Amino acid sequence: MKRNIIAVICLMLAFSFIFVSCSKNVYYVDNKGVSHIAYTNDNGETVTDKSGNVLVVPTDDEGNVITDEFGHYEPQTVSDQGVNVDENGKGAEAAAYKLTAPKGWEIRNDISSYVQIRPLDENNKTKVDIQYNDQGYDATVEAMVELKKNFVEAAKEVYIDSKEEVTLKDGEITPATKITFLGLAEKNGEEIVSGYICYIFSHGKYTYNVFCIINSEDDAKHNDFEKIIDAIEFK
Repeated sequence: MKRNIIAVICLMLAFSFIFVSCSKNVYYVDNKGVSHIAYTNDNGETVTDKSGNVLVVPTDDEGNVITDEFGHYEPQTVSDQGVNVDENGKGAEAAAYKLTAPKGWEIRNDISSYVQIRPLDENNKTKVDIQYNDQGYDATVEAMVELKKNFVEAAKEVYIDSKEEVTLKDGEITPATKITFLGLAEKNGEEIVSGYICYIFSHGKYTYNVFCIINSEDDAKHNDFEKIIDAIEFK
């Protein structure tokens, strides 16, 4: 269970920045919460077919790669229409919730497996992924805490390292955990400042991880990510 949750988290982090401690397989998690080893290109980016289906590495029930007698394998497709997004990027609907983009934000309409919401301001490089699973609140928090430790240990310099209990949606959601990390990393031979804020909470039978990419201390202090959570309408 914990291994599956960490796979979800590594997927979220894959596009943001690279620390040596998280440079292994990239994982793709479908809308049923099943994790797959993603088939990636030379840049470590997830590959899709012409229809937009994600290509994954075939594995058995124990996670071992299935190959032929010569050690080769054929990538498989994962058809995943778990989220419907309006063409104008203003609204999205998943099995468990609906979302209307708050003022100043838009929803990316070329992702079908989860919601990614971004600022309309092109100078604001933050972005927010909304994913949920049935792994449980405590297990998800534990996995995120362990992952943050890895990033803290690998960072050249740590600017923010925090974990706090919060309430969300005017007290409707409690308990909730907010985990923040910001540090100096190296990507493609260059030093960059990058990190994340993640909000973990449960509603109904699902546990949500609202994962917000940040690139500065100002992002951490002045981006109102909680208004995105406020905009979620649970079914």
